[in-house]
Amino acid sequence: MEEMVQRIADLIIKYGMEAPGILVLESIKPLVHLGASLSRFFVAPWFHLVGINTRHVINTLEEPENVEKLIQLLEKSVEEKEEKKKQEKKKKKEESGKKEEPSDKEDPEKREVETKPKKGWRRFFRR
Repeated sequence: MEEMVQRIADLIIKYGMEAPGILVLESIKPLVHLGASLSRFFVAPWFHLVGINTRHVINTLEEPENVEKLIQLLEKSVEEKEEKKKQEKKKKKEESGKKEEPSDKEDPEKREVETKPKKGWRRFFRR
């Protein structure tokens, strides 16, 4: 069961769907027994036609403890990603602080202003 929970978590993390996964799992946690029964009846026969064995997945997600373990794994992954982003941002900030700053003797009008390219729909607005 532990292996299956880890495999499901890895698959969700692979596609970057941690937040939606946590949301769905938290919302269906009270109904896992009903969901497992319905999925055995409606979903499982179709997956067997294409060669996917769903018995292990359904059995794993039938237990509320396993759903809770899956949620905890996803939350841990989210925390690790946020920590990694903070470290990268801190490192980037330190590197930008090490760059040569313009001296006070230079004319401020002559300094070129670096602008970041606009992203998304903001790129269509002029400023």
